[in-house]
Formats: sequence, C-alpha cells, structure tokens
Amino acid sequence: MGPSTLVVKRGEYGAMLVDKNGVFCVPAFPLEEPHDPTGAGDSFAGGFMGYVAGAGSTNDAALRRAMVYGSVLGSFTVEALRPRAPAEAQKARDTRQGTPLFEIDPIQTLGGKLF
Repeated sequence: MGPSTLVVKRGEYGAMLVDKNGVFCVPAFPLEEPHDPTGAGDSFAGGFMGYVAGAGSTNDAALRRAMVYGSVLGSFTVEALRPRAPAEAQKARDTRQGTPLFEIDPIQTLGGKLF
C-alpha cells in the first residue's frame, strides 16, 4: 500500500528518487550565475514527467534518465530572471556549445553511468 516510488526535489541540492531498489540522487545542474529559483521545481517536474511520458516506461533506467532531464530543465529556469528564461537559456546554450539541445543526451554527457 502507498507509493512504490518517491521523488524528492531538493532545490539547490538536486533531487532524490527512492524506491525498492534504493536511493538515486542527482545533483542540481551546475550554473555559472544562478539567478531566480522561482519555477525551477515546476520545470524539473515538467522535464521529469515529459521524459517518462515519452519513454513510455517507468523502469529504473527511465526514471533515472528522467531525473537528469528534470535537473537540466530546472537549471534553465534558474539561469535568468524572466518568464521566457528557459527558452532564452536554451538558445544561449545552443550557441555556446554549437549543438542543438535536442541532440544532447545528458546521460552521455555525464559519462553514461547511472547505476
């Protein structure tokens, strides 16, 4: 009875997933200049749920990847002080890194190891 999986958003400390297999923590995505954290948790939740919906699965690998995607999207919101901050941050990152965001796999960027 009760939930089988729990996700805890921890603000500047990242997020934690707890399930029958143990605990999985994701740090907050590092930023050079964090600004306003308003909405970062909502962006995390949107990234997390969006990834899970797109993956069509709630297995361990999908949930862990969703945690990373949520952390990255939450960081976009914290990077600037306006409602359009996530879109502007994405455009700035695309330009700086030379790779469109949709082609970047955060899991590969982190070395591909989540287990």
